[in-house]
Amino acid sequence: MGAINLKELDRKVVRAIEWGAAEYRFLEQLKEEIEQVEKEPDVEKEIKKLHKAAKTLNYLAKAEKRLSRILHLIGRSEDEWKQFLRKMKELLNDPDHRARADSMQCLWELGHMESLDYISAMLSDSNPSSRASAAYLCGKLKIIQLKDSIINLTGDTTWNVRKTAAIALLSFGEMGKTILEELMTNGNQDQQVCAAMAVSLSHDKKGIDRLFSLANSENELSDMATDLLLRVF
Repeated sequence: MGAINLKELDRKVVRAIEWGAAEYRFLEQLKEEIEQVEKEPDVEKEIKKLHKAAKTLNYLAKAEKRLSRILHLIGRSEDEWKQFLRKMKELLNDPDHRARADSMQCLWELGHMESLDYISAMLSDSNPSSRASAAYLCGKLKIIQLKDSIINLTGDTTWNVRKTAAIALLSFGEMGKTILEELMTNGNQDQQVCAAMAVSLSHDKKGIDRLFSLANSENELSDMATDLLLRVF
């Protein structure tokens, strides 16, 4: 049996710990989602079980992909690992917002928390496509640390950004839905429409009722609310 290379072992252990720390966040999110399902009013017990099972299966499928990727990377040499991370960090400044978002997601899932600063900066980028990509990423990864910035984007000048930000809030569970309901009532007109649209996507009658109310109003957003109603149904 050959001697154990402690330096190589330490390197792999550090990478595994980084992945474990990142995966713990996703497990915490799953726990919160399951708790929210349990609190859902007017939902039969058996239906709740199906909802919880679906969320667990979704987590397992994504976790398997993340694990496969980290196992592949752990087996790489130190130089290859550094080269990979260097490339990912170079992409953080890529002119293509999609490349930047992909690198941010990769680094976040590998436990590199510094990617949070880049995601935060992208939320205030001058390019609306970049802002929308960052908002989508916050929703996908459930980055509640940037909740306030997402709320601000529901009043963005671009519809796609407002819509994406509202849907991102919806992915934050009960907390996000509470925020959307507040915006639906007390936000500006743009916020009211996108918040009502997002709440409607959760099959909540309050969102649909608000869209009907906005559709019947005599302001410039009534046509958009009507169009959204047709899409929801």
